[in-house]
Amino acid sequence: MKVEITARHFNLPENAKEHIESRLERIDRYINNPIGCKVILEHENNIHAAEISLALSGKNIFVKDSSENLLKSFDSAFNKLVGRVKKFKEIRTSHN
Repeated sequence: MKVEITARHFNLPENAKEHIESRLERIDRYINNPIGCKVILEHENNIHAAEISLALSGKNIFVKDSSENLLKSFDSAFNKLVGRVKKFKEIRTSHN
């Protein structure tokens, strides 16, 4: 899966980038052949926001979360993403 990570208004530390990439690799556990993923991280007024957009065959899933900690906001958004991917997979398999 192609992953694109964008950091706005700050420089993304290498360890944070590695953490994000390793977490996103886990998406393959829940769904086959995701097309791509975009992660946008913003820092504004001491708040870190994380947006994740996952492109699947026939659907795009978008989640967003924010907190005072960069990795906490990403992990929270990632957990939302996993929930939505599981729900999408359930709906998709129940219709076949």
